[in-house]
Amino acid sequence: MEAAGDKVVGTTQDVKAVGSLDSLPLLPWQRPVGWQAPYAGLQNDLAALLAVQRPPGATWVAVFALSHLDTHHALMMANALTTLHYFGGGGSSYIVAVADNEGLAHCMRLGLPCYNATREVAAEHRGAHGGYGTEGYYLGCWVKVHVVRRVLQLLPPGVSVLLSDHDVVFLKRLAPSVDAFMSGTEWDMTAMVEDYGHKGVNTGVLFIRNSPNSRAMYDAWSAAATRRTGDQEVFYELYGVHWLACAGPKAADCKPDPAVGSRKVPTAQAARVARHNSPWERNINCPPVDRHKYDDAYRHEGVVDSPDHCAVPGRLYAHLICVGDKKRGAEVLGLWFLNGGDPLGLRINTTAVRAAGLPCAPPADVAKLSLVK
Repeated sequence: MEAAGDKVVGTTQDVKAVGSLDSLPLLPWQRPVGWQAPYAGLQNDLAALLAVQRPPGATWVAVFALSHLDTHHALMMANALTTLHYFGGGGSSYIVAVADNEGLAHCMRLGLPCYNATREVAAEHRGAHGGYGTEGYYLGCWVKVHVVRRVLQLLPPGVSVLLSDHDVVFLKRLAPSVDAFMSGTEWDMTAMVEDYGHKGVNTGVLFIRNSPNSRAMYDAWSAAATRRTGDQEVFYELYGVHWLACAGPKAADCKPDPAVGSRKVPTAQAARVARHNSPWERNINCPPVDRHKYDDAYRHEGVVDSPDHCAVPGRLYAHLICVGDKKRGAEVLGLWFLNGGDPLGLRINTTAVRAAGLPCAPPADVAKLSLVK
């Protein structure tokens, strides 16, 4: 169980954040044979699964939703969940929704809190996958919209949702970071800025308040699902009607672009969306690594970035978009924290964790997000 740079000292307790690498809680796939998860047998009952996976006092539930889950995706998911547990303060407050039977079986072999998302999507979405821009890719990416819509319907008021792609690395405590950013505002949702002008956001990671506006937006978004393009592109099409971009904390600060004119009239329940900073310098979205050579970490597009995650106040998470070989990109950036290539045998690489300077010591473990207008 222990090798160089590979140590796990297990407990059965969840943690808000890890202050030491000397005592780490076991992740589901590291549990001994015969371990019975509290969510065992709930894969077809989303309401019951959410109830079990929402500990007392938890105000956020993380949702990972995939159409397809194979070994490669499982490895990325394991890295994301490792960082959610150890650095993000996620504890047990998460679910993994998979929309095909083979992927669901793979998820359950890992001992994860899996949900059978075939119940939320049409047959054409089940197991759909493919290269970027293909019909399979588009069909697969809509699973997360359908699943989050249903989750928002089932969660009680006051319990919000973090939607996350599985190629995300969490670096600081999510709930207090996002709560501090959204406190005192009338925003319904926040997402990382992306390079598409005033409305550009990345829909792979969304922090969603469980509000009537958010639910109405998800109703419209889910109804607009198509095989011709992805969820993010259609999200932009809903701009000015079902959601408004926020330039300040109040509802009056959330407006459509004047250039839209009278062609689009906001609904009474248009969601108010605030864009927060990207983790990298100059709000560049892509991680600072050459996506073809992977040989010049923390330098890209003429910008030199800091590898000291704790010293960059707004760096809450890193999303490995724009990277062809995501695992290799994460390794070069020092954001791959697992040993081994078999998801069932993965152990945390404490050498890599220490080299990354993680976990951040308080108060640097709470990110200071900033509003991008």
